Amino acid sequence: DDEGRHVAVAHRRSGDADDGGAPATTDRSEAPDASRAAGAHVAVTDGVAWSAIGPETGVPVLMLHGFAADRSAWAATAQALARGGCRVAMPDLPGHGETDVEAVRAADLASGLDAVIEAAFPGRGDRALHLVAHSLGAAPALALAERAPPASLTLIAPAGVGLAIDREFLLGTAAPGSPGELAHLLRRLGPGAAGAMSDAMLEALHERLARGRLRDLAGSLVGGAGQTLDLVPAIRRVARAAPVRALVGEADRVIDPEGVRRLGPRVAVHHFPDAGHVPHWAEPKAVAELLLAAFGARP
Repeated sequence: DDEGRHVAVAHRRSGDADDGGAPATTDRSEAPDASRAAGAHVAVTDGVAWSAIGPETGVPVLMLHGFAADRSAWAATAQALARGGCRVAMPDLPGHGETDVEAVRAADLASGLDAVIEAAFPGRGDRALHLVAHSLGAAPALALAERAPPASLTLIAPAGVGLAIDREFLLGTAAPGSPGELAHLLRRLGPGAAGAMSDAMLEALHERLARGRLRDLAGSLVGGAGQTLDLVPAIRRVARAAPVRALVGEADRVIDPEGVRRLGPRVAVHHFPDAGHVPHWAEPKAVAELLLAAFGARP
C-alpha cells in the first residue's frame, strides 16, 4: 500500500471470529454518501466504520474527527501524512457517519475504537500510536491515551478546555432544518470551511444530520453556562506520560481559543492566527508539516 490507497480490513460483531480469533471482513466501499465523499474503501469493526491510508508498516496514526463531522474531514491531512510514510486510520465516531453504534454522551465516543486499532494497524507491532483529535474528538482520544500511553497526542481546537461554546452551532448542527441552515452554521468554522464541501456533499451531510442522531449527545455537552465537558485534568495527566500538543485557531468562533492556557507547561501550544475552529482546513500545509515533524516522519 505504498501508494497510500485506502484499505478496508475488518468487520466484527461481538462474538464473531474466525478460527484464529481474527475479525471477519466486510467492505462497504459501495456504500453511498460518506464513503464516496471520503473517496475511500470503508471497513466496519464492532459497528464502527473506518478507512485507512498509507503503508501498513508506516508510522501509526489514529485521527478522530469532531462533533457532527466524519472521517472525510481528515482527507487532505491524511493524504499528506501517508505521503510522509504514515499509516493513518480514520473512524467515524459513534453516532456519526456510517458507524452503527450510537453515542448519547461524550464517554460513548470511544466505543469500539480498541477493535478498530487492532484491525487498522496489522503492521504496528508494539509501537505506540500517534493520536490526533479535532474538537470533541479529544474526548475519545484522551480515553484511549489514559488506557495506553500514546507515542504522542495532538489536540486540534480541543473541546472541554474552557467554558465558552457556540450553543447555536452545537445544537443547530445536531439537527439542521435545511442544507441552507447547515451551510450558514458551517461558515462559523472559519476560513477553509466555505469551500470544503460541494453542494452534493452538503446535501448528503444535511440528510444524515437531520435524522437527529446527535440531539442527545449535543444536549449532554452544553449546560446553562456553557460546556459541560472538562478535559483539562485528563490532558494534564496524559502530558505527564507522553508528548502533548494543542493547535488552536485564534479566530475560533465555536470555542474560546484562550482555553488552552489552562493546560499547563507540559503541553506545547501552536497558534494559527488566521484560522478558525478547523486549522487543518485553513492551514493544511502548515498543519501537515507540523504533524510529520512531530511524528519523526519524512515531509
